Amino acid sequence: MKAILAVIIIGVIGFFAYTVLHKKSEPVKTGVVYYYPKVNVYYDVARSQYIYFDSTEKSWKQSKKFSEEQKLSLGEKAVISNPSSPIWKNNMQDRLVYSVNLYSSGNDLKQKYYVDSVNSLPKSVVDTEKPVAQQWEPKPEEKKEKPKSGIRKFFDKIFGGDKDKEPEKKSS
Repeated sequence: MKAILAVIIIGVIGFFAYTVLHKKSEPVKTGVVYYYPKVNVYYDVARSQYIYFDSTEKSWKQSKKFSEEQKLSLGEKAVISNPSSPIWKNNMQDRLVYSVNLYSSGNDLKQKYYVDSVNSLPKSVVDTEKPVAQQWEPKPEEKKEKPKSGIRKFFDKIFGGDKDKEPEKKSS
């Protein structure tokens, strides 16, 4: 009985020692974060620091100092009230959601809807051989010559009235 009691006590002490020694340190939750989608920068209000992606080192960096020029180039901000931990964990989703919310107006979305609607309609098939206007036009009739009267024939022979026709070559 004493052995069973000793094993239970050692187990309980071991359990508490394990949880205390191997406790993962949770990052401090921040209340509000500003996100600037134009430049893909987060600003942690509680810590007063900027978090940005460094493309040369391919990692996220933190900085408490931004120059005035950098602050002016940030653009519009979006407020993230319950950010993930780490803040940039949902960066792809944040970029998509907040950039659309800030940088597109209702008119832009309506225009895009109309353009997409028109583009989704089936294309009309056009005959490439003849344009539609030429397919139904009547063919012009050839010019018919009126039969010439006797006097007209006489004057044409004397004065050469058929100038439109090629003159026949005389053989000698």
